[in-house]
Amino acid sequence: MAWNIAVCDDEEVICEQLQEYLGRFFAANGEIMELTVFHSAEALLASAQSCDILL
Repeated sequence: MAWNIAVCDDEEVICEQLQEYLGRFFAANGEIMELTVFHSAEALLASAQSCDILL
């Protein structure tokens, strides 16, 4: 099973750091993730995507 994760932040640096941390965590635990990054709350709310974890 793949975890659907959404990251929402307007700062690119924060999004990159979260992607790195999540990638390391999921790789270390043998899990699969599908990550989507949103750079605004409006984009997140406009998306029809569901997620298991929202950061």
